[in-house]
Amino acid sequence: MPRIRYLKPEFFLDEDLGCLTVVERLCFGGLWCHADKEGRLEDRPRYLKTQLFPYDDDVDMELLLQKLAMGKRSNPSDPFIVRYTVSNRKYIQIMKFLKHQKPHHTEQASTIPPPPLDPPPPENNGATTVEQPLLNALKGKLKGSKSIVTAPPKRTRRAIDYSDEFKMFWRVYPRPIGKEVAYENWRRVLSEGFPPEDVISAAQEYARQVQAEHRENGYIKHPERFLKKGFWKDYCFAPDRRGGEQCELPGVMS
Repeated sequence: MPRIRYLKPEFFLDEDLGCLTVVERLCFGGLWCHADKEGRLEDRPRYLKTQLFPYDDDVDMELLLQKLAMGKRSNPSDPFIVRYTVSNRKYIQIMKFLKHQKPHHTEQASTIPPPPLDPPPPENNGATTVEQPLLNALKGKLKGSKSIVTAPPKRTRRAIDYSDEFKMFWRVYPRPIGKEVAYENWRRVLSEGFPPEDVISAAQEYARQVQAEHRENGYIKHPERFLKKGFWKDYCFAPDRRGGEQCELPGVMS
């Protein structure tokens, strides 16, 4: 249900918002009116299009949401919105919503779960840990012995420091699974001289085609195959709907 929200004068002077198109800015402000008390709403592009742009048939709501989720030009790791899934349902979290909005105290509390947090890095940083001796299982054998049985140390998993460009790619790709392997292929693609912005643009185009073909429950390529097999190049050369330009790959005439 739409709600009344604040629109401060600073909205029109924000430099990060100024990097967006007029339609993208209008979309961002419109999302506030459909967000709940915590700045969350369901990620339903077709429904949101009918609510925010009922008279504009040429508006692609999916592309607008992708652009808002890509991150600000001044800080790519700080997006305007976060799109996430919980229990197979898609949601949107408007970032810093409560910094700019003051919902009325009588407004119903949010019923949408918050975005899942990334798992915290290991605390022991690879240090050896000693498990509780297996005295119960070996009680009879250890009786009267001074030796202590310990389990082998647990292997800790090193946290991966994903690049900002890859995080942007991951946010727009329509099937974000197998992140670690996809990142290895991402780095291999960049090592061959391909610009990261072209790969991100290809992922956006692929996501747009998936949305246009209503393939939510159909086959969508794994991101590691999209990168490793070079499928991304097919979508990189697809004309950009907004500017009509094409990606330029090393050694290829555009």
